[in-house]
Formats: sequence, structure tokens, C-alpha cells
Amino acid sequence: MVLDYDRIKAAEDYPGLMFEMYAALVKMEMRGLSEGRIADSFRFFLEVFCQKASYQWKGRDIWEIFEEVTEVCGAFLGLSLPDTKEGSRIKHILFCIYRNIKSPELSLQYLAREVLFMNEDYFGRFFYRCTSERYSSFLVRIRMELAMRLMAFDPDIGAGGAGRLSGRRAVFCQGI
Repeated sequence: MVLDYDRIKAAEDYPGLMFEMYAALVKMEMRGLSEGRIADSFRFFLEVFCQKASYQWKGRDIWEIFEEVTEVCGAFLGLSLPDTKEGSRIKHILFCIYRNIKSPELSLQYLAREVLFMNEDYFGRFFYRCTSERYSSFLVRIRMELAMRLMAFDPDIGAGGAGRLSGRRAVFCQGI
């Protein structure tokens, strides 16, 4: 299933919800859906799952749509992050991780310096404080889970293809 309603409903927190929404986005891309069809799928999801209608996303890119769908669904499920400076910052960090997850260069240093323009030490401490998980552990865990989920969705993709879509090299895929 591309948009797995049961897994989305079972998400325990905002990062878990974001993972489920991202996995759905990648599955739609694997199926060759255009951005317009992906937007239509997300619109239908919001109407059916969240009972929210009338989303018009003309002129918006897929990442803006992804962010809004995750926000609306998070609010519907009661998983939204606090509307504080810290909540906004961790939400932005999580979106940046998923936006760049396919890059094998997505290290703490790269994300902090090149994407978020933050001090690396501060970023590492902030991320841990907000998630109770080290950034490197979080990244390996979601990449591994994403690769396994993609291979379950399409077994023909193989470990190498799943590794490329989750941002890991072939060495990583040998463990899947």
C-alpha cells in the first residue's frame, strides 16, 4: 500500500508520522507518479483520512505539499509539535533531513553547516534534547527502516536500489 493508513494512524509521534508520510512519497515516486498525481493522492488522503477538503496546491512544489500534509495530519492525530521556537526548529530540521535523505553526504556536519547554517555542536545537543536520540543513530535507523519498507513494497528494487533511495551506499545494503 502506498499511503498506509494503518501505519500513519499508528505513528507515535511527529517524527514517526513524518517518516510514514515520506515513505508514501517515495513509493509514489517509485511508481512513476508525476508531482501533480502525487499532489492529488495527498489531497485525497487528507479528504478521506483527516476529513479535510479543498486543498489547492497550484504553483507549490512537492516539498511544500509534503510539509502541509504532514502538518494537517499531525494536527488531526494530535501529534503536532509545540508551537514554540524549539518546536518550529526541530520541525524544520526534520523536514531538512527528509529533503536531503537520499544524499549519502547527509552527516551531522553537512546538515548543520550546509543546510541549516547552525553550529555542529549546538545542533547535535539540540537534536538529542528534542528526540532523545543521537542524530547519527536517528539517521541510520530511518534509512534502514526506509530501505526495508521500500524492498517490502517492491521486492524487485533490491538492496542496492533501496539503499540508493534511502541515501546509503552498497555496504549498508548488505546488512538488510
